[in-house]
This record gives sequence, C-alpha cells and structure tokens, in this order.
Amino acid sequence: MRSQTSHNQNNNAMKNFLLALSLTLALGTTVSLNSCKKTTSTDDSQSAVDNTAVSNAMNNTSDDATSAAGQVGSISGKTDGWHHPLCGATAIDSGSANSNHLLTLTYDGTSNCNGVTRSGTVTVQLTGGTHWKDQGAVLTISFTNLVVTDIATGGHYTLTGTHVITNETGGLAWQVLDGIANGPVAHRHTGNLQITFADGNQRTWSIDRTRTFTNAGGIATIQLSSEATGNVDASGTNANGFTFVNSIPTPLVANSNPSCAWKVYQGEYNHEVANTRGRTVNIKFGVNASGAQIGSATTSATDCDVMGFLATFTVGNRTKTRFVGYAH
Repeated sequence: MRSQTSHNQNNNAMKNFLLALSLTLALGTTVSLNSCKKTTSTDDSQSAVDNTAVSNAMNNTSDDATSAAGQVGSISGKTDGWHHPLCGATAIDSGSANSNHLLTLTYDGTSNCNGVTRSGTVTVQLTGGTHWKDQGAVLTISFTNLVVTDIATGGHYTLTGTHVITNETGGLAWQVLDGIANGPVAHRHTGNLQITFADGNQRTWSIDRTRTFTNAGGIATIQLSSEATGNVDASGTNANGFTFVNSIPTPLVANSNPSCAWKVYQGEYNHEVANTRGRTVNIKFGVNASGAQIGSATTSATDCDVMGFLATFTVGNRTKTRFVGYAH
C-alpha cells in the first residue's frame, strides 16, 4: 500500500482537477459572454460563474461524502481507517451504533478548502446496497443550509436539498486514485438542490453527471460525462431568472501524467442561457490556439505549454471565439 503522503497527494490532485475545471468553465463562459455583448441588466456572465462555483462546491462536498463512506466500516464494509482527513469537517458515525448506515458531516466555517469556507451540516446515508463498495450501492447526501463562502470576495450562497450518488461499477474511488486498485469506478450523481444567493434570490437546479476513475501504470484518470438525454449535466434557473442548460457532448478527461498533470486534455462542454436573445457557449478542451486537438493521455510538456481551451460564443447571428491557454 502507498504511504499516507502519496494518498493525500493524489486526493489533493483530484480536488485541484475539479477546481481547475470549474474555474476554466467559469473563465470560458465569462470571457465569451463579455466579448459579444453590451453590459445590461440581463448580464448572464456572473450567472456562469455562479453555476461553476456551485458545481464545484457540490463536487467537493460529494467527494467528502464518498471518501467518508469509503473509510467508515459500518458503510464501506471495510475496517475503519481515516486515510484521508476531511477539509474543515468533523464526521460522526451513527451507523456503528444502530446499523442505519448514517454519517453526519459538520463543517467548521473557517477552514480554507480550495478557496472557500463551508458551514452547516451534510448527512450521508447508505440507502441502497449492503456496502458503499458494492455495485449498485446508493448514497443519499442531504444538504442542510450549507453555506459556502468565497474567501477572496466574501460572496456566499446556501445549498439545501438532496444529492444521490450511485456506485455503478462497485469499488472505491479513493483506492483507484491511490493506486491500490485500477478501476474503473463510476459514480453517477443526480439530484435537485435549492440555491439561495447572497441577495436572497432562490433557484432550483437539477444535476445528472457521471465521474469515472481509472488507474493504469500509476497514472490516475478522471472522466466527467453525462448519461442523461442530450448529455445534460445540469439545468435550472440562474440568478437572473433565466433558464439554463449545461451539457457534455464529449466527456471531459484529465489525468496525473506529470508532463501535463490534471489539465483537461479532451472534451467538450456547452452552456446555454434562454434569455431574451439566447446565448450559447461551446468550450473545446485540449486544443492549441488554432483549435487543433493536441491533448491526449500522454500529452508532452511541450504540447501542454501551448494547450488550452477554445470558447465559441453565439448570440443571435453573431459568433466570436476566444482561446485561453492553460499556461496563462
């Protein structure tokens, strides 16, 4: 088995990938939205940032939930052992006492976790399957007034609702990232959450995304995709009251290849806002400034230096593109 240090490095790398992906999507949509419009009261660029920030918070919190479930014997079916401490959270296992397979995560509201603090509680309950490592096992994650605050800006929002994760393949993702297992381990995330923004506006968002973890030759890989109709990853109403749909036509993939660690080297993402004119942003990953696909599982350091994403924004009959390199 690898050392505790090695495991923490892999786990941090996964969180860095998720954070980088969210920031990339936010940057891509914001750059594109701002490049083809005049500033108006229907500015949806901030909503794109809100969207990716909320997605990042859900991803990180669900990672805490699955990691905790994989390390507590009453849920995982393995011997207790905290290989990965949770950031800013205390986990209380109620399942060992009454066999209801229930964990409660309480966030301290002060710890810096990838640039945000979290306060409130999240419960994690095994509602399907005997153990979380079993194929078909289901974790139900309930958010109770989880307040997420951006440390840099002070902006915050509150999450309430239910997030369901199904272990489609069986196995434990943290073991794959740590090189103990090869995978694949696929988790399907579905649910409906109510988001309350700092100004009091409340919106309901739905999610349906799948994350798949593999490890080959010590190189860990994460793939983000959607199994829903139209590859819809998320949908709902943004802070301005307009409906939006996010989709993943081509799965997004990144790995721990040291030449280009955790840069998204392939995939495609769409963000559509149905306001008065309609706006669409298409983002293609792993391309160079000319839009040519250069990313792969074995991307060299030379190619990584010039790789990034190409964002294409369309409003009405106007289209504009913008390349953003990962090195900048």
